[in-house]
Amino acid sequence: MKLFNKPQKVVKIAGIEIGGQVGENPVVMVGSLFYRSHKACINAKTGEIDKNIAIKDVNIMIEMSQKTGLPIMFDLIGETSEALVNYAQFISEVAPGIPFLVDGLSDRARIPAMREIKNLGLIDYAILNSIDNETTDNNLLEIKDIGVKYAILLAFEKTSMTPEKKVQFLKGKEGKYKGLLQKAHEAGIKDFLIDTAVLDIVSIGICAETQQLVKEELGFPVGCAPSNAIFEWERGKELFGKESRIISNAGICMFLRSYAADFILFGAAKLAPQIFPAMALQESLISYYQQKFNNIKINNEIRKKIL
Repeated sequence: MKLFNKPQKVVKIAGIEIGGQVGENPVVMVGSLFYRSHKACINAKTGEIDKNIAIKDVNIMIEMSQKTGLPIMFDLIGETSEALVNYAQFISEVAPGIPFLVDGLSDRARIPAMREIKNLGLIDYAILNSIDNETTDNNLLEIKDIGVKYAILLAFEKTSMTPEKKVQFLKGKEGKYKGLLQKAHEAGIKDFLIDTAVLDIVSIGICAETQQLVKEELGFPVGCAPSNAIFEWERGKELFGKESRIISNAGICMFLRSYAADFILFGAAKLAPQIFPAMALQESLISYYQQKFNNIKINNEIRKKIL
């Protein structure tokens, strides 16, 4: 198992520790709710939902977390700030204490939502998704004014597609462009996660290598969201059938953990029963090796639950 020479930062959000050497803390599994095809969505503009469907999906993921010991967060996907606020209120009621990503389509939706989430007293659980290439200086000032505590930095820029260029995009170039690390600083955010930005299925390997490079050079918690690319893999559907993509998704999540992912957006929350068992078994193997042979202090009891 790879050990990184750079001291590794651990971000703590509502009791969940994310980051460190691989295996030191378990990988955090992030499941999505209220995506465009989610049957719980009644009105994407207002955030009206079928609570029975949504609660079922939430409880599936919570149950799998309890069975395996894998920590979880929810990715709330909303088209408008109104919808995002409604989703945040819902998740705080049915899954209190579990962090959630405020995943709007643009800053116009997610930043006003973060302000209202702050007013609701939920800012300690809310993670802005994301600060990215499109986040303006004015938006950074607004994020700071709100008092946002946590954010994801999305390492995507159309001319920065290799692992090395993605890391450079995070760091920035003096006199040329502001890196995402500088943007986080200007927004007053000290605790952030880095998303290496999956675009399509072939970019997953690039993101995996970027994860290791980020941890080696910068030491920050890192991960990505491979599920959209997997479920858009039409050739796989043609060759192996629709259900094969769920198995492939589990395999890709395991692959990314092997390349140092500290968190993974694995797709729809309802898929947890197909993803978590494999991830928990892998986590047990990683933690055993790191503890026994690399003297890493392990912050999980997953092995006791499943082995």
